[in-house]
Amino acid sequence: MTWIYRELDKPLAWRMGELLQSLLVLRDSLRGLHGQQLHQIIPLSGQLRALLTERSGQADPLLRKIADLVGQDLTVYAMPGHEQDDLPIKEKLAVHIKGFPLSVHPELPAQRALALEELLKREIVLLGEKKYTVGDVINWFANKAGGAHYSRRLPEDFAQLLQLPFVGSAPIASSLHQLGRVTFELGRRLLKRLVDFEIHFLLAIPPNRMTHTVYLLDAVYPNTGMRLWLQLRPLGKPEFGVRGLHGQSAVIATERLLDWTLVRHVHVRLCIAEDLDTEVEILVDGDLVASGKMPFPIFIASDISSYEVYLNRPAEGGTQQFEFGLAEMTMFGAEHRPLDHAKLNAYFDERRKAKDLSCVVFTAGSWGHAPKGTNDQQMHGVVLQRNAWEYLGVEPP
Repeated sequence: MTWIYRELDKPLAWRMGELLQSLLVLRDSLRGLHGQQLHQIIPLSGQLRALLTERSGQADPLLRKIADLVGQDLTVYAMPGHEQDDLPIKEKLAVHIKGFPLSVHPELPAQRALALEELLKREIVLLGEKKYTVGDVINWFANKAGGAHYSRRLPEDFAQLLQLPFVGSAPIASSLHQLGRVTFELGRRLLKRLVDFEIHFLLAIPPNRMTHTVYLLDAVYPNTGMRLWLQLRPLGKPEFGVRGLHGQSAVIATERLLDWTLVRHVHVRLCIAEDLDTEVEILVDGDLVASGKMPFPIFIASDISSYEVYLNRPAEGGTQQFEFGLAEMTMFGAEHRPLDHAKLNAYFDERRKAKDLSCVVFTAGSWGHAPKGTNDQQMHGVVLQRNAWEYLGVEPP
């Protein structure tokens, strides 16, 4: 038997998994350096090369490549480098490092916005009469000092810089540390743009129908493990769950008894936190009723049109004998400002109390399905249009 070795192009989902792993290494390295674990400069420089400067025949700089594929700007703020050479005295100069601090928001008046690609070309180290760029410094550590491998030889200037008795490697290490923090934040922002989401429901559910666990929403991303769902447990207790691309999952549910004699605004959300943890929440009429924080990032695409979306049934397993009214379902991607959240909550609170609020009633055995690539629900079975308050048999508040 003859085995033929082939290499395939990695799909974007696979590369996102690699980015997640790289960002986790960056996070841990930055924590270690903050705690004076100087050996963490080694994995830090290796990941910076893989994310920002890698140019081998079979690899691209991962963060820059993914950002380009999804149209994400990578903008940083930096002080002038050695393109503005304003030292009044250079005689017997050992080393001069410029361009810092770096940040993802402007912090000083003299900082200027520039693309990450331009930052890598910026000359930040003056050693004798020679200038070196940010990319040079990353590759020094990654290619010569253990970030990717240990070289038998060092550039003379790099060796000289590391051996300066009154400076040591601290200025260069500090520079890499700042670059690592900025790179981590840019990667986290890109991840949040693709992952963070919230879904708002206005639900009319007769209280006497909630005797067993049922699906209100089940959404699966074809040919991947990604899935998100909203269930209703007995006694009308909502459960919200997600399963990410790489198998990580999160499930939360409220133990609080809710009053279902009124139309309710149920709001579920998922976001990537500052430390790459995953936060999930369920809110009912603006009140937090369940939350959870997973100590790892869950990659789940926030574009609902990429999913097969089912209402009043699971994606697999057939129909269910349950009935409820859906007045509105809206999904948003990305992160909102607190003011935007307040506006959304005010909008849905006003909507759910409207006397003329209309809802789609899924009777027992009926269901809705939006195929991948569309947001239009195709109805199956007996689906009715009713005034929400008449359906519940109560007066609006």
